[in-house]
Amino acid sequence: MQEKVYNHSYLKNINRLNILECVYTNEDVNRNYISLKTGLTGAAVTKIITSLIQDKFLTEETYFSEKRKRKARYLKLSEKEYGVVVIHISRGQVSAAVLELNGRILVLDEYGYNFHLMDDKLFIEIIDNIMKTFPESMKCLGCVFITPGIVVSHKNERKSQTPYYWDFDTLKNYIKNKYFIKVVCGNDSNIALLGERWFGKAKNEKNSVLYNIGKGIGAAAFVNNKLLEGYNNSSIEIGHTTIDFQGPECSCGNKGCLELYIGKENWEKRLRNKENYKEVPNLVETLFFQASQNNQTALKEIIEYANLVSYGAITLANMFSPSTIILTTNGADYYNLDLIVSIIEKEVNKSLYTKKLEGEPIKVVASSLRSKGYLLGGLVVTLLANF
Repeated sequence: MQEKVYNHSYLKNINRLNILECVYTNEDVNRNYISLKTGLTGAAVTKIITSLIQDKFLTEETYFSEKRKRKARYLKLSEKEYGVVVIHISRGQVSAAVLELNGRILVLDEYGYNFHLMDDKLFIEIIDNIMKTFPESMKCLGCVFITPGIVVSHKNERKSQTPYYWDFDTLKNYIKNKYFIKVVCGNDSNIALLGERWFGKAKNEKNSVLYNIGKGIGAAAFVNNKLLEGYNNSSIEIGHTTIDFQGPECSCGNKGCLELYIGKENWEKRLRNKENYKEVPNLVETLFFQASQNNQTALKEIIEYANLVSYGAITLANMFSPSTIILTTNGADYYNLDLIVSIIEKEVNKSLYTKKLEGEPIKVVASSLRSKGYLLGGLVVTLLANF
């Protein structure tokens, strides 16, 4: 693997990106604050901000800050100058979006497809359709593909013999040759955590973990301000850690995997074995609704589910010692996370080894972004690719 060359140009781009992140993650940002936050000299900050204003990434305006109770020149993200295209591929749906630099979603098209029946032709059609909606007055910074699991870089067959009929290289070449823009691909949990870090509950957190539950079970982690990435940009496959060595065999080949117990479809199968749930339509969604209405039977099922989800959260807490675990969903926006986060937080801190040493509890919070977090994370990935 070729090592990165840490030359002047590379460091300059890192500093530009750090300043942009300061503007994204803080209200009423001025040059003095950025200098304190980044450790850069005032002269260096001024020089970089001047270049970002010239390149139309930032604007600087004088106004009275309600937060800081004073008048000064504050930095803001430019509007209507840049945009990105995000293609979010989930297990049962494709979302294609155009986002402005400030995170505003200009266009969002959603298509219902089975993950294993998607092919190159389908994606090319989706890409062409979304590019037609891209405003002519804005510059496109790039296109991001977000996929569950390991990023597909070529057609292959999994152990189950279920084929992928699309590959990233084909799509990347098509987009670059037709639209002349950058194309990147990333794992859904990693990208959702980037969305949380720049727009959501992980802002200004040095160590944070995203715990992604729903149709699939995944996770991602920032440790000392660095996103951990595995093979082919994969995330943390917490769903395929064993919680019952005598349990059933998982499709991955292991036994008693966490996903077999808290994955949406597997959870629903277990519920339907109970007589009173055999004929209930949209069972999991109905359970969350009933529990939010204080139905005691439904609440009991949700609490039991939360305790199972806690097994993964405890593992993540002991592995990464984050200050915050952010709970989000994939393919399950109807999960009422407020019903389960306090249960998970209690179980995590009860079982946390480092707490017994230092007494520092971990916060478990529900994402305020949910499905939007993937799109906003896609925007962040595009910025990272341009600096």
